[in-house]
Parts: sequence; C-alpha cells; structure tokens
Amino acid sequence: MDTISPQAPKRDDPNEACPNCNMPEEETLAPILLMGLGGMLLFFAFGFGIPGALGVSGFLWLAVGLALVGSLMVFSGWGLRSRQKKKKEQVREERMAKAKCDYCGSQNQVGGQKCDSCGAPLR
Repeated sequence: MDTISPQAPKRDDPNEACPNCNMPEEETLAPILLMGLGGMLLFFAFGFGIPGALGVSGFLWLAVGLALVGSLMVFSGWGLRSRQKKKKEQVREERMAKAKCDYCGSQNQVGGQKCDSCGAPLR
C-alpha cells in the first residue's frame, strides 16, 4: 500500500506568511555569505600585511586591497541583514495591526474573521 507523506504547499509569493508562525519566509543567505567571505578577506589581508609591513615588496598593496574589499563585503552584508530585520519587523507589526478590532480595540488572533470580544468583522 502506498502512503503519501504530507508536504508543505509551495507558495509563489516569498512574502506570503508561513502557515505555522505567520511570519514571511524571506531570510536569505546573502548577508551571511557576504560577511563570512569579507571576514576571510580581512584575515588574509592581515596575513599579507605582516610581510608587507616588514618591507617585502608587493605584499602591502595586496593587503590594503584585500582589506578594502573585505571591509566593503562585511559592511554590505551587515546592511542587508539589518534591512531584512527591519522589513520582517514591519511585516509583523502590520499583521498585528490587522488583528486589532476597529470597534472595541481588543487584540485578536491573526487570520480571525470576527472579533473575539465584540463579534464585529475584522479587516
């Protein structure tokens, strides 16, 4: 007998809420990768900077270039991550505002059709 395992439905819109937590699934790996690779470049810049500081020709410019690119990658990843956090918080606040009753002001569950307190229809 064949059994069919339940699978999560595919969603076309990445900003659509997760059915379990009502939060958008928008986390990407780009900020983490940018910060990680930038950190590695900074590490190598430090490594090449030591012989460059001791006077070996060519290493100092390589170290400066790696440090600039690595710093740019780290700060870009940090900026992307903070923008994702702000957007996620904004979506959460919008969802909570939709769950507030316009008539009595009580807080209801997200996705409810009627207010739990007064029975008025929710937006």
